[in-house]
Order: sequence, then structure tokens, then C-alpha cells
Amino acid sequence: MRAAHGADAVQERGVRLHADAWLLIRGWIPDVVRVELDDPQDPTPYWIISSRRADELAAAIAGAAD
Repeated sequence: MRAAHGADAVQERGVRLHADAWLLIRGWIPDVVRVELDDPQDPTPYWIISSRRADELAAAIAGAAD
């Protein structure tokens, strides 16, 4: 998983967005976290979550996964 800011976050929500991705985004929150999924039973490739503290959210998810 990784946090995306600025133009990179716009790309994640736009031209890089996979049609099967799960989104939890708010238009007024510019940064996002992309969480890759590895579940053969689930066709969803990743989640995109908007966050005012994207770096902290990405670190918390990564810490929980360890």
C-alpha cells in the first residue's frame, strides 16, 4: 500500500483507476491511500481511500498487516 499526494493522487482517482477497484473517496480530500488486495476469491484488485493523513493511514495499515 502507498499514499498518493497531489498529481499522483489525481492519477490514482482518474486515469490509473481500475474499473473493479473499491473506492471510499471524498472530493474535498485530495490525498489517497491505495491498498493492494491479494485474494483469489475477490475480483477487486485494490481499494482507494481518501484521507487527510494518508501517510499515517498507510503506515497504520502496513503495521497491522505485519
